[in-house]
Amino acid sequence: MEHLRHRTILWIDDLRRILYERGISMQVYHKQFAGNATALAYFRKLAASVRHDCWVLPYSSPAMQRWCVGQRLRAVIVGTLHEAGSLPHVDFNYRASCHHAATQMLRLGHRQLVFVLNRQERGGDIESRVGFLEGAGTAGGQDAVASVAHHDGTVADLCRLADRLLARSPRPTAWLIADPACFLTVQTHLLRQGIDVPGEVSLVCRDADPYLANCTPEPARYVFDIRSLAKSIARLVQKVAAGQSTLESTFVIPNLIPGQTLGVVETGAVISPPPRP
Repeated sequence: MEHLRHRTILWIDDLRRILYERGISMQVYHKQFAGNATALAYFRKLAASVRHDCWVLPYSSPAMQRWCVGQRLRAVIVGTLHEAGSLPHVDFNYRASCHHAATQMLRLGHRQLVFVLNRQERGGDIESRVGFLEGAGTAGGQDAVASVAHHDGTVADLCRLADRLLARSPRPTAWLIADPACFLTVQTHLLRQGIDVPGEVSLVCRDADPYLANCTPEPARYVFDIRSLAKSIARLVQKVAAGQSTLESTFVIPNLIPGQTLGVVETGAVISPPPRP
């Protein structure tokens, strides 16, 4: 499972442990695919050859979810549900966390905000963008400006984007960055350019990976409770496996780790822990 994100491996391990304690065995199938079509073809073949009382599907495409609905397959979606009310699912509440990030930036005096996001906008990226712009619009007043800046995911393009943002007039002083690896690229590039973080530019990461705790300055980042996620999945899995008809959706709310990269716009002073979203 080396290609999976660290967080995904953690919740899979927790889910397996929780289900085992409840007398339910769990089999993990993992395979890296070139695209959604090959993933769906593999899953259709697998589902036809192996019987399970419930399938747990992370990273599932719209086509895979539609196929599950059409086949009346017992499944729980982890991540984005592409058609509301079609299947039971558990997801991270990115809309709430990004809404909260924008309001915290504004609370600290920032008026030029930007969300740095992969242009493909996978999964929860759309909800993240909506939440960020909602938060800025609700709490910002007429003098606040929030924008979205896209990149292609490469180090070179992220560095070029960071340089363009630094050259803007007025310059965005608070940046929300979706991906931990992209956050690290942007943070190190700004420091290399002599930009004081958070004195000149504040940074917040929408997600977290363990290595971020070892960075200096320590990134402000949103952390989701893996145990709560696994428990929510397990509860739905038990319902579905028992034959209960449910289309329940559960959203896990994150916590903000203040770190040392989000500061007051005038002084760059590090903030105290803000209220939970």
